[in-house]
Formats: sequence, structure tokens, C-alpha cells
Amino acid sequence: MHLTRESEELLTALRANTCSPAHELLLSNKGSSAKLQEMVQAWPTAAKEDLNQAVLHQVKIALASFHAEAEAHADEESAERESQQVVQAEELLISLVCLIRTMAEEGQGAIASALQAAARDLHDQGILMADGAAELQDAVVKLCCLWWQKELPGKADMVPQMIPYLLYQATVSGRAADVKRCYSSQGALALLDFDDPSIQGVQALMVRAAMLPPFLRCADGRKFIAHLFSLHPKMVYELTAVILNQIVSGRKSVLDAYGEIIFKAWRAATGACLERIETHLIQNSLIRSALRASSPALAASLRRVLEGLHSQRLTPGSDAMLLRLYHPLLFRDLAAANAGVRNNALQLLIDAFPLQDTSASAEESDELLQRQFEGLSKGLQDDAPAVRITAASGICALLNTYWELMPAGITAAYLKHLTDEVAYDSSSPGVRLAAVQGLTGLVDNPLAQPLLKVVLPKLGPLLHDAALKVRVALADLLLTVMRVRELHFVDIVDVEQLLDVMGQDVPQVAERVQRLLLPSYFPDGGEGPARVAMLLRQKPSAGKAFCACLLQAAPVERVVDLVAALRDHLLSSAPAQDSALAAAEAGPSKGGKRRRGRKQMKAVAGSPDQHEEENAEVVQQESAEAWHSLLEGMTELCTGLATAVAAGQEEDTALQGLFSANALVQLLGLCQNATCRGSVMHIAAALTEAPAAIAVQARCLKRLVSKSSREDCMDDTELKAALQCVLAGPSRAALMTALTAALGPGLSSLSPDEPNAGMPPMVAFRCLDVGLKDDGIRALFLAEGLLANTLPLLQPSAASCPADALMTAIAALPGTTEEGREMQAALAPAALVMYNR
Repeated sequence: MHLTRESEELLTALRANTCSPAHELLLSNKGSSAKLQEMVQAWPTAAKEDLNQAVLHQVKIALASFHAEAEAHADEESAERESQQVVQAEELLISLVCLIRTMAEEGQGAIASALQAAARDLHDQGILMADGAAELQDAVVKLCCLWWQKELPGKADMVPQMIPYLLYQATVSGRAADVKRCYSSQGALALLDFDDPSIQGVQALMVRAAMLPPFLRCADGRKFIAHLFSLHPKMVYELTAVILNQIVSGRKSVLDAYGEIIFKAWRAATGACLERIETHLIQNSLIRSALRASSPALAASLRRVLEGLHSQRLTPGSDAMLLRLYHPLLFRDLAAANAGVRNNALQLLIDAFPLQDTSASAEESDELLQRQFEGLSKGLQDDAPAVRITAASGICALLNTYWELMPAGITAAYLKHLTDEVAYDSSSPGVRLAAVQGLTGLVDNPLAQPLLKVVLPKLGPLLHDAALKVRVALADLLLTVMRVRELHFVDIVDVEQLLDVMGQDVPQVAERVQRLLLPSYFPDGGEGPARVAMLLRQKPSAGKAFCACLLQAAPVERVVDLVAALRDHLLSSAPAQDSALAAAEAGPSKGGKRRRGRKQMKAVAGSPDQHEEENAEVVQQESAEAWHSLLEGMTELCTGLATAVAAGQEEDTALQGLFSANALVQLLGLCQNATCRGSVMHIAAALTEAPAAIAVQARCLKRLVSKSSREDCMDDTELKAALQCVLAGPSRAALMTALTAALGPGLSSLSPDEPNAGMPPMVAFRCLDVGLKDDGIRALFLAEGLLANTLPLLQPSAASCPADALMTAIAALPGTTEEGREMQAALAPAALVMYNR
């Protein structure tokens, strides 16, 4: 036997009766992990017993020193264990643990009794008894885990303190590494005696682990919890209580985790534990609770946990287990007197469908399947709307999943009942909605499309349903049909009905119908402007709605081109006017601008390309109604572009170049009625600071503040449009100044017929009355301080103040503030005088 000098030094240090020599050697470079591994590998076999005995001797010395010094300093104020001897002993023990790990790994299962005794002493005195020495505890636990995982001799001796420490660390720290150590050592749990009262502490830690997110998030943690079910029947009861408590307030991820855990536990368990899992946990706790749940949310949570079992049907024995546990409860509750129980049972049947036993005969399987079909059919005819909703949604989902397995007669009967009766359930919009949404889910199924082609046209009238959500759902169905080559949405609802709906229904429906008609009325290429113009002429309300939604479905460049085409056509095709005044106000048009739009004007007007050159210069003159419709369509397009720019979705440059400096003024001059003029003003309000818009805003301001504005009788709609136009641009301050001056202190001395250099008072009162009725204008009045500056001055002017304007002003005051309440109190007597007058 020949030892190297380093080996002799190590053996001598380990045999010493004090810690210092071994501490000095093992913590030096000679005691590094690499050096120790090299020495252990080179250690002669005949001398290894000497090394084992020396290690055991030094472990006992170090443990004795560590605990003796720790007890000596336990009552002193230096509770942080500053004793040099304790620190030295702790460091030595950590090094010895490292040495023993190296020897155990190199021993390849042949572990001497002395080395086993050393490891056992470290387990007994280096974990729970070493409270406060976290590094030492962790090192010893790692040694114990290694001993167990490598199945070294005496591994059972490493369990009693290792398991509580691992569980405690994992539950406190929540680290994935600690959770993984619990899983890797889960086999040691089988050594625990659950009939021993002393096990309660460890049992409590295991139960606590089953509810902690670190265990539920980690795959190893979920496997560990599943293993706990196999330890003892008592654990099944305790873990079931934990799961039920967590289901009540659990998130979806937690519910999914428990579903996976329960399935893994069922698959791995045997004997009494398996019987408790099936009867107590799955049947009596989950299935029965899902059937009798007091709220839909709780029932949905329980079904989500059970989905962990439903999704594992390919596992051998899973189908038979589900049938065995569901059969005594499910079919009975499908006929329960309580509608909530029937609904819960139907939802469970849909989730668990098809319940079957692969070992049963064909006759038994057919009978069982027929019983399930009958339960679904009865759900469609149930008295409770909630049950009918569940049945309609569930049957469509099952048809989509099991179309090939369903008998053709059953499938046809279901679809006929859904489209003939359920979709027209007069007592519940929710039932109609469920039918439409369920059938929408079937549209993408190629196997279902031939039959859907026959039954879907029956749903057309639902586009006019009284319930908005049903109309929206049918529009979504049509959009889904549009993507399928074998089906055509016009077979369900014809184009004329779609146009009427788009023009009359709310935006939620109109936007969807617009997407349906977009390829037809705004195709790629040069035909788009002509078709949009045709739509605006033939169906003004539908065309206006189409333009309002166009920017959401078409590129902004194409929308800008459409606006340019409509602009040029409107400027060149105005209907004959009764007076030449508007034409004179419009001024001369720029030839270059008009020439640039000739192709687009021809497209909008419908001029054929084969006309001769001189005929190409002729532009069709529109009727007054058609011209107005085209103008309204362009107004919607400009408003949509302005909204997109304001939201930052598009750049402002697209708007600025739409109209030349006098183009909008020309359009305003071509208008023959107040509604048309209001549309042009809306365009100017949308374009805000564009030169063409500023010109219209200036003209509107001049029209409002001139002394002849009293004779210029604008109706309320045109006046509101004029106010919105001026307030949207840089002329806002001038209008506010004019209104304040007209409602100033000298108002009471003016006669209604007395000339005034500024805005006539009666016009100012009309502006105030009309503006305060509009939310946007009222907000601007409040923001600019118009009400705060002028309303206190109205009381002495009651004799000349229109009652409607005064009462509207009073109602617009912020009554929630003290100042607003004071103004209301001051103006109320004036209003009473006027109404009594």
C-alpha cells in the first residue's frame, strides 16, 4: 500500500482529535473539489477503509464541536454565532460533506459501513439540529438526496429529516429547484407511517404544497402533488378538500393544473387510494358538485377541472372510468325538476360526450349513445331558456367535432330543429343567438357544408331581428360564409336586404354588412369610384353608411383617390340652380385641377371609354338628390380620414392635398339647400386647418357676425353645422369674441330692430341656444369661458332674450359646482318673467 504525500496529509488531518488540521487542509487549495476527487480516485483500495474510518472520526469531532460551541453561545447577546470555533466547525462539516459525496459517487454502490455511519450522523445532527446554519443544512440535504437517488446502502436512514426539510424549503422559498428536489425524492414518502401521530407535521407540509403556486406552475411540482394521492387513503381526503377550496377562487391556470394532477393521480394510484380517488374525489366531490353547483361560475370551474379527465380519453381505461362514475348521476339529473340542475347536467353531458365503454357489446353501445342523443334533443325543447341555450351551443360544438361519427339522420334532425325552431325562439333572444353562433362554428367544417347549404338560407330573416346581438351574430355568420368557396352569403340574404340593413341599422351591424359588400362595391382597380357613386345615387342611406365604414376596410390611399374622384365630379356636375348667385360666389375654377380629374370624373359619372375625345369633355349633370347623396358620401369619407389622422393612424399630408384653396368654397356655392351647405361645413370642420377649410370657416364666420345675419335665416341644422365649422378652426376666438360682445352689458338697451355693428343679439341668442343643445359645442363654450362670462349678464336682458335660449343656457350650467348653482338661481327669475310674459 503506497499513499501519495497529499493523501498522507489528508489522512493525518482527518485522524486528528481537533478540527483545526482538517479545517486548514480541506479549506486550502489542496482541499478543492477537483483535488479531492483526484485523491479519492487514486486512493488504494486496501487503504480505503482507513479513509472511511478517518472521515467518520472527523465527522464526529466536527459535529461535537459545532453543537458544543452553539449551545455555549445560545444565551449570549451575540446570537449571530460569531464564535470562531462554531464557524470553523461548520466550514469543516461542509467540506466533509463534499468529501463524502465524492467518495459515494466514486464508490459505485459499494459503501463501507463507516461511510454510511458518517452520512447517517450528518443526517441526524446536521439538518434539523443545525437550525440557523443554512449552508450546512443545504449541503447535508443534498448528500441525503444523492444517497436516496443512487439507492446506496442505508438510504432509508436519510429520509426522516430530509423530507420535512425539503418540503419546508420548497413551501417557503417557492424556488423551482426546491420543488424539483421534492419531486426527485418523492419515492422516500412511501417510508412514512401515516398511522403515526408524529407524521402530522410532514402531512401538513404536503397538504400545503398542494395549494401553492410554485408547485402548480412547475411540471415536476404537479407530478409531486399527483404522487401524494397514492401515499395513503387519508391523503386523498385531505387533498380533495384543498382542491375544492381552490376551485372556488382559482384561476384558469390553477383549474387546469388540478385537472392534470387528478388524471395523473388516477392513472398511478392502486388499491384503496384508487377507489377513494374515483368515488370520493371525482364522483362525489367534482361530478356531484358540478351538477348541484349554485352558480354558473362555480359549475364552469368544476367542469374545467373535469376537462383534465375528458381530454385523456385515449388512455386505456379512461372511457370505462368516466362512464362508471357519470352513469349513476348524469342521466338522473338530466330530468331533474330544477332547471339549474338540468342545465348543469346537460353541460356535463356535452363535455363528457360520448360516454362509452370500449368493452361493451355493439347493442349496449348503441343504446347508450341513443340515450345521450335523446338527452341532447330534450335540451333543445326544455322549458328553461338557459337549458335551450346550452343545448343549441353544445349540439353545434359536438357536430363540429364528431360529424363523421354522428348518424346522418340525427345530424339532419338537429340542424332542421336549430334552423326552423330554435333560431326563431320568440321567448328568448339568447336562444336565437346561441343557434346562430353555433351554426357559425360549423361553417368552416367541410363535411358540414353540403347540408348547411340547404339549411342556412332559413336564417335570412334574422338580419332584421329585434335583438341587436342576434343581428350582429347573423352578420358574423355571413362574413364566415363569405370565406368559404362552397357557400354564398347571397343565398342567405339578398343584396337588396343587405343594402337596406347597412343604411338603416346601427354601426355594429352596418360595419359587418359593409365588409360583405366591399368586394362588390369597391373592387380593386378603377371601378371603385363609379360603383360607390352608383350606390350613393340608388341607395343614399346605404351608400352613406358604406362610405362611413370604408376606411376601416380599405387602404387609405384608395379612400383618398375616391374622395378626389367625388370632389371633381361634384364640382363639374352640379344640378341647374334657380339663381346665379351661388355660381358667382364660387368663382372661377382652375383648369389644371379639373383636367387632372377627368378620368375619375368619367368613372364616377359613368362615361364610357369608347366615346370620342370631344364627348370625353362632357360630364353628366346630376339631379339635385343624386348630387346631395354624392356630397354626403364624400363628407363621411373626409370625416373618417380626419378621425384616422387625429388618432395617429394616418399622416396629415393626405388630408391637406385633398382640396385646393377655393374648392370647398366652390362646393358651398353650388349647394342649393341648407342640408348640402351643412355637409360642406362638416368637411371644413373635419379638415380643420387646411387652406380650403379655413376659407369656408371664414365665410361662415362672416355670415354669422354680419348685421344682415338676422335676415339670413339659417335653420337650426345649418346653424349648428356653421358653429361646428367655425369652432373647429382658427376662427374660434373671433366667434367667441363676437358672441360675448353681442351678449354684453349694453344688450338691454338695444331694440330687436336696432342696427348693430357686430353680431345681432338675436343671432347670438340663437347660436347660444343651438350650441348648448350639442354636446361638442357646449363643451367648447365651457372650455372657452363663454358661459361664465356671459350668463350672469343675461338676467337684466330678459326682456329681449328668447326664453328657449335662456332655459337651455340655465340647463347647461354645471350645477355640481357652487358657481353653477349661483348662476342658475340668478337666471331662474328672468326665465319665469319671460314665460309669464
